[in-house]
Amino acid sequence: MRRGARAPLVRHRSDRLVYLVDTNILSIGAPDSREAPAGWVPWMDAHSEALFLSTITVAEVCDGIARVKRAGAAGRATRLSDWLDLVLHLYGGRVLPFDVAAARIAGRLLDRARASGRAPGLADVAIAATAESRELTVLTRNARDFAPLGARVVSPFETLPA
Repeated sequence: MRRGARAPLVRHRSDRLVYLVDTNILSIGAPDSREAPAGWVPWMDAHSEALFLSTITVAEVCDGIARVKRAGAAGRATRLSDWLDLVLHLYGGRVLPFDVAAARIAGRLLDRARASGRAPGLADVAIAATAESRELTVLTRNARDFAPLGARVVSPFETLPA
């Protein structure tokens, strides 16, 4: 990829928005998770082709599974690991890497956030950059974490997207 080149765009289906699902939204479907917003499961089913994951989200989920296992909850860790395997199967080719194009954007986003006095975590920066590099909207419960990054976000806890 030449210097400054963008990652290949995700093909947008019709006029609907296409989303990069943040870890806190994906986790709603995990075993033993808290309750989802009203209408969430049917919305996810109806929009499944427009939902993508980042490899950063996969890393965050794996970190959580390892933490649960280290805490002695081997059964729960196994259920979570099985759930993650199912999620990765269902998302198939819709798991996007944190690539060079996203890394270049991440550097710019991190600088923007620091200039405004914020110090976001690398995971949020990488997810926002992956979304921006592919013209996706981040689907997250924590819109304020993405605000200093200038990311387009939607929170299904405020309103389900159309």
